[in-house]
Amino acid sequence: YFFEVGRRLGIDKIEEYGKRFGLAQLTGIEIGGEVKGSLSSRIETEKNGGIWYPGNTLQAAIGQGNTLITPLQLANYVATIANGGTRYKPHLLKSVKAHDDGTVIAEGKAEVVETISMQPQNWAAVMEGMERVTEEGSASNVFKDFFVKVGGKTGTAELSKGSNNGVFVAFAPFDNPEIALAVVIEHGTAGNRAAPVAKAVFEQYFQTKEIVDRYETNILNQ
Repeated sequence: YFFEVGRRLGIDKIEEYGKRFGLAQLTGIEIGGEVKGSLSSRIETEKNGGIWYPGNTLQAAIGQGNTLITPLQLANYVATIANGGTRYKPHLLKSVKAHDDGTVIAEGKAEVVETISMQPQNWAAVMEGMERVTEEGSASNVFKDFFVKVGGKTGTAELSKGSNNGVFVAFAPFDNPEIALAVVIEHGTAGNRAAPVAKAVFEQYFQTKEIVDRYETNILNQ
């Protein structure tokens, strides 16, 4: 399937949209030494004296070739899909609240980096696919009967030495996303191995959120 989609799109379009979704782009997060990564590119290959073959496009369509991206880029990428095409600059700090009444005393500003227009039927097809991954696909054994509906995608990153990396990206709740993440387990062999880590993160996030919401409600009612 991905080979055929990649063949129809062509490498230039794949590269264009990969960059628009933030892959192999500096995120601007507030730390030094961020790595940009790379995407498979016909233009860069030919610029360096190489030849771009049709088979290279097929490899790029499944994330192989010269594709190198970071976990943060993956998380921001899946968040952009989940929210309908708005890519934000990631920050480490969301807000600071007063210890006594929960008043927000400092807050990070949401900064839109890119807005990607998608045909509603195309976006719905991607979302349906990510829903089916957790309900009947490669991560269904992990998220079966989970108390929050999750959208996700398993992946495998091949290495030159040793077993493959396991990759899993996800967001939840499916119908009204609040959190998106990317889990990468070095030499984890497959994305299904990374899915339980994502599940544990979701459990902690939503259970903690419930406690915080209950505490803030009690404070306001006093």
